[in-house]
Amino acid sequence: MSIKKSVYGGCPIRIEFGIITLALLLLAGGAYAASSTTQSTGVSIAAAEPAPTVTATPPPGTDIVQVTNSYIGIVVAPPGTYVMGTTGGDPNLTTSANKALLYGYPATPWTSYLTVRIDGTDYYTKVTSMDAYRVSGPISSDNVIYTVWRIGDIGIIQKILPTNSSTTGREDTALFKVSLVNYGSVAHSAGARFLFDTMLGSNDAAPFKVPGVGDVTTEREFNGSDVPAYFQAFDSLSSPTIFSQGTLSISPPNRFIMANWRHLYDAPWNYSVQWGVRNGDSAFAVYWNPVVIQPGGNVEYSTAYGLGGVTVSPGILSLGISSPTNVTSGDAFTITAYIQNTATMEVMNISSSLVIPSGLVLVPGETSVKHVEDLAPGAQAQVSWNVQAAGTGAMNVTVSVSGSNVPATSASRIVNVASVQPSNGSVTRSISPSTVQQGNVVNITLIPSPSTVFNQPGYQVTEVIPQGFTFIGTAVGVIHAGNLYTFTQIGSGEIDYSLTAPLTNGTYPISGTFKDDLGNTGVVSGTASINVTGTSGTGGDLLTRYDSNHDGRIERNEAIQAVTDYFAGIIIRLDAITVVTMYFTG
Repeated sequence: MSIKKSVYGGCPIRIEFGIITLALLLLAGGAYAASSTTQSTGVSIAAAEPAPTVTATPPPGTDIVQVTNSYIGIVVAPPGTYVMGTTGGDPNLTTSANKALLYGYPATPWTSYLTVRIDGTDYYTKVTSMDAYRVSGPISSDNVIYTVWRIGDIGIIQKILPTNSSTTGREDTALFKVSLVNYGSVAHSAGARFLFDTMLGSNDAAPFKVPGVGDVTTEREFNGSDVPAYFQAFDSLSSPTIFSQGTLSISPPNRFIMANWRHLYDAPWNYSVQWGVRNGDSAFAVYWNPVVIQPGGNVEYSTAYGLGGVTVSPGILSLGISSPTNVTSGDAFTITAYIQNTATMEVMNISSSLVIPSGLVLVPGETSVKHVEDLAPGAQAQVSWNVQAAGTGAMNVTVSVSGSNVPATSASRIVNVASVQPSNGSVTRSISPSTVQQGNVVNITLIPSPSTVFNQPGYQVTEVIPQGFTFIGTAVGVIHAGNLYTFTQIGSGEIDYSLTAPLTNGTYPISGTFKDDLGNTGVVSGTASINVTGTSGTGGDLLTRYDSNHDGRIERNEAIQAVTDYFAGIIIRLDAITVVTMYFTG
């Protein structure tokens, strides 16, 4: 076997014989290797608040269950498959009544389903694949449709219910939630995927419209921070029948795919996007990658799909604009304009301009005027602006579009900006240890109090991580931009995460803010700095860093990670040898 010289940061890494030997022993997994029962995923979910109880009563349902309101209806079949559409629809668009939003509505659903991946094995609700594991449901209670399964130690709870749309402000959207609960005594790896077979009335192939991207008519995927906050779809701007919207920002998925329905239906989890292939019968899927759930731990993921709010103004250049209806002062949001040429001639030199009041500001880098390519008859385009709320009250935003050979068209929309209120609660930070050696781990705990204002969706904490530190936290639903980490999938319990200290001594400040479940805000209190000293780690520090199972032992995959970190220049050679020795000695 040949060993090639690797490069890190443009500089060759010197690879010593001793650590290579240890790495080969680990990779070989020979007589010295201890058995490992936990699949490594890079993320570990610690036991948090008590997990919800899965009960065996009532018995599994045999009939479909439906929940409706004035705007939408949701149907769930015994396997757990789901479908939705409108009842009254958008009161401002009479053509939207009694239309399908997912294929098949209001008939028995079968084309949209949930997949869970547990310890590398896929289980899914299409046909009767998970019927043997179904504990109860579908049943409805308080306008929520529940379906519950139990696969080994893992409980799966699917909840589907009406919720408010971010762009209409009405309860015309369905919220899809899945909870994964570990009732066992050992850790398990688990992730989830929702598949949606979209349909707009009778249109089974309407293009997806993604802010900042445009129309998506061929297969495409988005990963990590590239996943959009939302997308919309409609059949026509000049004479629309219905507007739909998917909202992905509630629990941002790791992966988001827009593709042909049959392709996604036949692949419950693993699917390679066929770039450039037309969607045709369109669908989308959202994935949350498997994470390690500790005994007693649980995770919950949510996404939403339903009606979208678009204000339309007719003209030669037909114009529609969309934005959130309600935001809080300080929030950043997107205003999107859809443009369609309804004439029989080409429209040239098109420009679009945004006019906003003093209570709103463009984020740095944005311009109020944007140019659009020439549009052939019937062609469409879209532009977006990123805006931040600076004031409060009802803000009127106006977009105008014009071409060199056609008159301008304008449309306006109201964005309600609520004031920021101080929270009646508090979040306190503790750091252990507050003084750490270079390259070692510090554990950070955020403690909310009282629980009464921190137990509903909407509660979140944003931490400003010191420059040079590496985030290795175990929390779920973390959104990060640069060194800002926002925790969104949290309950009233503690939030725990960890950081790796840099290789430079000093005192590093750390700060944070929070928003309680009422939207009121505050500043995180408690320890506000981390001291970094010394040059290498101790056995205890290293055990804390690499013992992802928190059982006082180093497993094979954890020792391999230490070797990998050494090769990447994250830890020193002595620390890597120490971790590997812990593995061999048990």
